[in-house]
Amino acid sequence: MAKELADIYASNETYELEYKGANELIDLLREKGLNIDIDGSEAEFWIETVGYFHLKGYLHCLKEPVNRQRFRYGTRFTDATEILVWERRLRSILLEQIGKVELRLRSAIVECIGGVTGAGYLLEENYDVHALRNEAAASKGRRGPVEQTSWDWFINWLERKVKEATTDNEFEFVRGHLQKRRNQQLPLWILIETFSLGDLVIVYESLSRGNRTVVANAFANPRAAGGKLRENEFAKILEALRSFRNRASHFQVFFDKRYPFPRLDEFRPKFVECDYFPNLSNARSKTCSTYEIILMLLFLEPAFQRDSTWPYEVEKILHEFPLHIEGLSEKNYGGHKGWSRTKPWVLDGPSVNEDNGWQNWQSRPWSPDFGTKRRRRR
Repeated sequence: MAKELADIYASNETYELEYKGANELIDLLREKGLNIDIDGSEAEFWIETVGYFHLKGYLHCLKEPVNRQRFRYGTRFTDATEILVWERRLRSILLEQIGKVELRLRSAIVECIGGVTGAGYLLEENYDVHALRNEAAASKGRRGPVEQTSWDWFINWLERKVKEATTDNEFEFVRGHLQKRRNQQLPLWILIETFSLGDLVIVYESLSRGNRTVVANAFANPRAAGGKLRENEFAKILEALRSFRNRASHFQVFFDKRYPFPRLDEFRPKFVECDYFPNLSNARSKTCSTYEIILMLLFLEPAFQRDSTWPYEVEKILHEFPLHIEGLSEKNYGGHKGWSRTKPWVLDGPSVNEDNGWQNWQSRPWSPDFGTKRRRRR
């Protein structure tokens, strides 16, 4: 039985700080050295519509290096809002690209284990049953954690997903299918449309190694890493993308955060030497940056879209990062000075923000017509 709210309230000490209104929070920022360079009512509007602690997330990188309780001299309130607006633009374009990865992943899994009748997801032979039965998984029961094998957990999870798909009024297309075929098994190509990216990752990680390899190769970049993508390499990319997507989709600050990704010495040499992972080969921590998330999406792009201007668009946004703000650099989002003049962005020639940007884009290695002669668009 769930705890009563009164019991929860009584079991914790009262929070020591009192609630402050928008005008009081502005005074608090001013006391910490922030220059409130806009009208007070406008500053209050930002705090009321965005939230004080959310806004502070953009000011964190602008604090003094030693005294972290104060902001750098000259830091302005509009510095935070400028970073926030820039991040919103980047968020939109990255979430759209991850959505395309999600769609392709659904299709690749169906192609792999959908089977003739769509019931391949119900066959044990399609999963790594032996490995899963030797891995422990804990689930929450009414009386506390319940120990079970990962295979048992996966079967219970899959059964729950099927039940949700067939009973939830949100999935009208599933109801329409069942009205015509009431006593038939729900095919994978319909069920999988109810899955989130996190659900798809669970299915992928539960597949047999051979099936994971088939799905991973659907995302291989023909011009990188030997034209192949190993199942463990793709699993780590998916984990990083899922972690990023979970933060970005909930409108948490993400531009200067890090996401799980192992050191590259765990992978094959051709993957390590790939131009899409330049900052990870010497990294000691098992994480990656927002910039490296972008490079992963560039690496995967040939698998799900053609004749795309996405690389050009995301590069343009990165170039518009407000470097004029004291304390900011490309390192905040994980990049480095001159990144746009290095692979995989260019082979030779000027950066996209220089003259003849479109002509230069046509010569980029991620351009669908790379190596072919093409007229300039008008």
